[in-house]
Amino acid sequence: PTNLPWGLTLARRVPPFTDLAVYPGPTRFQPTPAYASLAALFSVGVYYLVDWKSNFPLPKTVCIAVIVYLTCIFFLDFLRVDVSSLTLGLSAVQVLAVLLSTGALVLCLKLPDNPDAG
Repeated sequence: PTNLPWGLTLARRVPPFTDLAVYPGPTRFQPTPAYASLAALFSVGVYYLVDWKSNFPLPKTVCIAVIVYLTCIFFLDFLRVDVSSLTLGLSAVQVLAVLLSTGALVLCLKLPDNPDAG
């Protein structure tokens, strides 16, 4: 739940937010899809900034943007109310984000910094 003016009211709620005595009808929740869209725009900005400021090859620049986006998604998932814990208190989306960002990091470290390098 949130008191922010851009919070959303939910038509279908998940437990424990179904108790209208504790969470009355006009209770607002975080608009995580909107935040994910902002994270995607932020990642595109990071992509263009890295592309502009560095001489990294395209695959390395994309890896950096993907790592940024997946990190944002990992933390945004803590705001969601409809998730169940998969392992270590993390949701399936968070576990997937950790695995994919780790893979992207390994790939990024293996790629050459110079596009002319073999």
